[in-house]
Formats: sequence, structure tokens, C-alpha cells
Amino acid sequence: MNLKETGLIDDDFVPVYGTELDLTSFKQAPGAVRKAGKLLEASHVFIVDAVNSEKESVRYILWPSEPQPSNSTTWYCAGTRNLQTPLTDIEIDDWDIQLTNPYTSVRGGKSPLYDWVSAIMLDDAIGDQQPSSKGWDDEGLDAAMARAELNIVAYNEEAIAPRSFETIAQLQEWVDDALSDTQVKVQVLPLKELPALMGDEGKYMEPLRHMHDGKDVRYRTVAVSTDWDGEEWISGRLWGLSGHEDIVPVAAVNMSGPAIISSDGKNVLNRESLKNNEKAIFGDTDGALADYQYLLLHMIGTDMVLPMPIEAAHLIIETDNDGASVQVRVIEAKWQTRMNRLKDDFERRWGRWLDDEVTLSEAELLAGQEQVEMEILATIAREKEAADGK
Repeated sequence: MNLKETGLIDDDFVPVYGTELDLTSFKQAPGAVRKAGKLLEASHVFIVDAVNSEKESVRYILWPSEPQPSNSTTWYCAGTRNLQTPLTDIEIDDWDIQLTNPYTSVRGGKSPLYDWVSAIMLDDAIGDQQPSSKGWDDEGLDAAMARAELNIVAYNEEAIAPRSFETIAQLQEWVDDALSDTQVKVQVLPLKELPALMGDEGKYMEPLRHMHDGKDVRYRTVAVSTDWDGEEWISGRLWGLSGHEDIVPVAAVNMSGPAIISSDGKNVLNRESLKNNEKAIFGDTDGALADYQYLLLHMIGTDMVLPMPIEAAHLIIETDNDGASVQVRVIEAKWQTRMNRLKDDFERRWGRWLDDEVTLSEAELLAGQEQVEMEILATIAREKEAADGK
């Protein structure tokens, strides 16, 4: 039996664009499956062979967090590169690959079955991607020169939910890896205690600020404190803001070799101010994440420090200009998860339209145009109905 036949995922499931995998690719385990020595019901376990984003052959296994799949809202996923392992007797503890949920950015753990299936398909689509017909992604000096002439540079984005890790050192390792192709360093610092107010004066202890090339250029009426709930803080609700956009911490630098030639920060703290603040107490960088509510991300070589609530944030690191430009952002987790799902839905529906290697037929163009027009009219009708209802 395959995953499609179980009905565990809706029949209208749309595979990720660019992968040859579908729900029928996920097969029921043919033999005994054990987790920590405990025998699982093999009929509730699914296996699929795919490739990862590094074009390596990988085998994944999915099993429910509850004994009955139909009752389980979350599943586990693990992978192995050892395709020689007999499928008739599987010990899951030997499967050491952890995927990152493409929507929540949480590595490993439990997630909805839909999310793990999508994660596998998304990675497989990247691994299956063929070189551009324009030769931009070829290796070698000629390709590099061609990219330089056209001002084509390498860009990359990495995202993670800090709560994926147990220790600060593990998160630091992830940050270092995300920046490994650059000259930029970011240090993860645990914030143990930071009061909200300065004595009896009613002033905020550490207000957020905007910075440019090492100087504070604007102070916010928004601050950071371990007295406040992380989710309330990053959502903007604590400040009566309409959305999180007004509070997103961002730090960016442009490099020339190892030298920083410019830096900009928005909604950040000042490292010098924190160092001189006797009330700011930092924790142990070898400690457990569970011991803290907030972390600080210090961009080395600058005074920019990004505050990050561990349970309620996504950390996003973007590198551009062949690693010479780096931007670090801390985004509200709920908002970013919603955006990730919407983006994925859009790319599944319009993948062929977004693929510059594909020439659409006249019939496809006409059908797509009609579909967009129908959806626009439906949206207008819903908004009019809502307005009339008021």
C-alpha cells in the first residue's frame, strides 16, 4: 500500500513542482520497524527513496507520533544515505538525517504528515534540478567570467527556528555554517536578565534603535526586556502595533574582503550600551536554550545586536554578492510560517509559469489568464459582500 491509498492526505494534494515524487512514491514498510528497540506497526510506516538538495541519494522513513495514523496529527521523519540497509528489519535510530520543516523552520521533531512529505519533495526538486541552459550555474573559470560580465552573483538564504536546538552551541554552529562562505561572524549570546525600566525614571533600559555605520541614528519607543513574553514582544501586540513589521530586527553589512565597508541596523540594540549596562546579565554560551527566553545576536565588528525570542522567532540569514553582503533578520515565527505556506502553495500552482526553462503553450497561457481573472473577480465579490455586511 502507498500513502495515496491510505487517505491520510487529501486527494487534492498537489505535488511540489520539479519533483517526480507523488503520494504513490511513499510505500508501506515491508518488514519489521523498530524505534529505540520498540516494534512499530509496519503498516503505519512509510518509506520513500529520493535525492536531497546536494544531489545525494537518500531514503526517508515516516511514522506517526500516535499508535494509529488516523488519530495522529503529527509524524516523525528520518533519513539515511545508506541505501543498502535491508528494509525487512529497520532500526530507525540508525537513520541520522533530520529534515527541516519548510514552513515552521523547525529541524526534526514532530510535524504534520503533509509538512514532511512536502519537505522531502522540495529537497528532491532541488536535487533533480537540471543546469540552466544559459550556463550560468556551470563550474569553471569560463562560467565564472560569464556570470561576472552579466553581473550575476551568488545568493543564498538559510532559515531556522532557534527552538530546533537544545543548546546555544548547536545554534552557534548553525549560524557559523550559514555564514561559512562569507567573512562575517555573528555571535549568539544568551540574555539572562534585562529589566524593562531604568530605576524609577520610567525610561526604557534598552530601547531599540536604527544604526548606520556604527552610529545610532534613531531611537524607538520600543524596547527589549526579559520581563516581557517573547511572542507578545515580537508580534508587536505588546506595543499596540498592527503587525510585526514595525519591530523586525535587521542587521546588514557589506564587506570588502575581511573589512566591513558599511553597516546598517534596524530595530537593534547597541553592544556598547549593553556592555556598560550593569543590569544586563548574560548567560553561559555553553548552556541550554531552555534556560533562556531571549538570545542576542552580535554582528562581530559592529555594535549591532539583534534581540531574538527563542520560542517565537525565525532566524533568517541572507548572503548576496558572492558572500560580500550579509543580512540577518529575526522574524515572528507565526507570520513567517504563514508566509512560507502561501509561497509554497503559489509555487505549486504556478511552477511552470515561474520556470524560465519552460515555454508555455498558447492553451496554457489562456487557461492561466482565465484562472487569474476568475480569482480576482471572486476576491472582489467577497470584499463587496463583506463591505455590504457592515
